[in-house]
Amino acid sequence: MKIIPAPSTCITKEGSLKVTAVDLSAENYMSDLQKLGVRVSLCPSQFSPDNAKTDSQSYSLDVDADGISVKAGGEQGVFYAYVTLAQLLHNYSFELPYCSIVDRPRFNYRGYMLDVGRYFMPVENIKSLMRLCALHKINKFRIHITEDQGWRIEIKKYPLLTQKGSVRNGTNFSHKKHSGFYTQDELKDLVAYCKKFFIELIPEIDMPGHSRAAIACYPELSCFDRKLPVATHWGVKHDILCAGKESTYKFAEDVWDEACQIFDSEYVHIGGDEAPKTRWKICPHCQKKMREEGLENEEQLQSLFVNRLAKYLQSKGKKVMMWNEFSPTFMTDKTLIRQFWSSPAKDQTAIRKELSEGIEYVNSDAASCYLDLPEKTVTLKKGYLFNPFIEGAEKGLTGVEACLWSEYVPDWKKAQKLTLPRLCALSETMWTDIPDDKKEYDEFLSRLDAHCKYLKQFGYLIADYSDSLANKTRKFFSWLWFNRRPLHWEGLHNALDNAKVKRKFGKHK
Repeated sequence: MKIIPAPSTCITKEGSLKVTAVDLSAENYMSDLQKLGVRVSLCPSQFSPDNAKTDSQSYSLDVDADGISVKAGGEQGVFYAYVTLAQLLHNYSFELPYCSIVDRPRFNYRGYMLDVGRYFMPVENIKSLMRLCALHKINKFRIHITEDQGWRIEIKKYPLLTQKGSVRNGTNFSHKKHSGFYTQDELKDLVAYCKKFFIELIPEIDMPGHSRAAIACYPELSCFDRKLPVATHWGVKHDILCAGKESTYKFAEDVWDEACQIFDSEYVHIGGDEAPKTRWKICPHCQKKMREEGLENEEQLQSLFVNRLAKYLQSKGKKVMMWNEFSPTFMTDKTLIRQFWSSPAKDQTAIRKELSEGIEYVNSDAASCYLDLPEKTVTLKKGYLFNPFIEGAEKGLTGVEACLWSEYVPDWKKAQKLTLPRLCALSETMWTDIPDDKKEYDEFLSRLDAHCKYLKQFGYLIADYSDSLANKTRKFFSWLWFNRRPLHWEGLHNALDNAKVKRKFGKHK
């Protein structure tokens, strides 16, 4: 049947049920079910008793001459039954084929990440993305809310973070200022809005790297108290939080104290990637901390930083996520949930050994899940056929997340066209509980046209996937345009700046 993501099992029967057309709104799903005369009953532990996490999300949907009935493991399952029913009503013009659907999620963690650090996204656009996620049975929405190019979350103890840190004097596209941030009340409203769709809003506050916007506001957070501007262009910055000063840890704890009052999520994300140790190697504070702790190198110092912050957040009852790029086995807390943007190579035995011991992880492999990458690189087909399991660590996989980084996504129109229709394919990878080798891409495409028409009725913009799949010339130039990124990397600036810092402060090591 014409449903995305496809249900676990669906049996169609002869006959159909004509349903009176009504306006539907997912925000008022119970009212809509009542208007449609749907019989709803909760049946806990009936669908997948071996997995309590997903049982409350499971449901059955039956259409026959007696009408429509829904059984679900919990209220979330009722909502997902509604999502399926709403699609069917649209796709079959309110004349439903008799059918029996039994459905449950493949993974408990089905995520979408939006980077608002590089480019600020208005609240109404974020809510629209949340509704889109709900239509695809996605239950985690992670907001990457701090970056080198902008600090977007109001922290009352440190007002400069938004007064100054939310403004960049130029971008990859122009020399115009770009600014914006979310008040705590706005973020609390987003948390509440997510809950209407059974979505958990997860904050990512990146530390110790990707912190230039914070350092621009409070230079003492860095190793040498340098007065630096908020970053304007893309690229890894070498000025990161100083891991040798106790005041830095206090800042991190203060920020997360306020963030945890806003976000009541089970998960939090601390970033932890792309943190060059250039400054730490010559910083007297960092070197002193290493001697005091008996550390052998700066990688172990980052372990100390990450573990200490994670332990603090765990004391607040949080599950802590971090990117897998930084994963030294000798110190990192094994309870931290790894998020992979690239599957570990065969020769990365240390990481693979960790995973085989039961480390929990989320897979966001860039080749299939990075929606900011051009369609030539991350194709619709790759998302649909993506196998997220890492060999030897199948039990540790808790889910999949699609990521929209915004270095080259300056507006709402671009965000929609990069997200759709590729999120449709990834949602099926996240939800549909069938073996990967049983997937049929052509069959998925046969359902996609109707689904895109369904999404367009809500006003969503969708990339012309049929044209982009066929037109190799267009795909090539799209790829070439995207890969102008080195022009914005500021690599030469980093090299010159590193030399200047080393000449001025290196003698203090």
